[in-house]
Amino acid sequence: MFIIMLSDTPNEPGRVLGVLGQSAEGPVCECTLALRTFAGKSRTLTLRDYPRGLEPVCALVVRLLAQVPAEQRPVSMGGVKHASLSVYRGLRIHDSRLVEHLVARCGPVLLDVDVADELDERSATHMARGYRSTFDLLEHAAATLWWPGEAPPALRPLTDVPVHEGEGTGWVLEQDIPAYARRRLLHHLGGFRGPNPYAYFADDWREFLASLGAARLVRP
Repeated sequence: MFIIMLSDTPNEPGRVLGVLGQSAEGPVCECTLALRTFAGKSRTLTLRDYPRGLEPVCALVVRLLAQVPAEQRPVSMGGVKHASLSVYRGLRIHDSRLVEHLVARCGPVLLDVDVADELDERSATHMARGYRSTFDLLEHAAATLWWPGEAPPALRPLTDVPVHEGEGTGWVLEQDIPAYARRRLLHHLGGFRGPNPYAYFADDWREFLASLGAARLVRP
């Protein structure tokens, strides 16, 4: 389970936005974000058939928040210049662990975005525009970092990555593995390992899928 914190003020931890849960096993899962308060009442956002291991948790949270219609989003009359998402793994905030942090800062001309997780840190810059809510700013930040278009793109399960067989060895081409999953695979293996510089062993790939919770997929 993940606890999601949201802030619209620089250098402030913000407040608990909600709790994110995922179903236990399989190549795809159901993701539910239970918002603590939203317009004075509780609200639950759900994504069904969400492929595992393709995006950071922050990207998943923004996908869920994108379901909220523009007219129902909390707005700031003066516009929003800062937004941050913090993702904690645990059941309670006081004994949980920070695993991801996304920060978006809007200047007069440029939008600066920084993200850090357990594997890497990234920064990106894009042309800024007016943002009425933190949700709007976070969506543009996610698009700047991970999505080529304005809307969250469709995702295909990692089980769709083709596995090739030949001469007693199976392999998966590096170019067929999405970028974020490739980083997680390298971390899982402790470094690159494959039959050639452009591919990973199929057995390592299946073991990696099992580590993501897709246990029923691990078969030749």
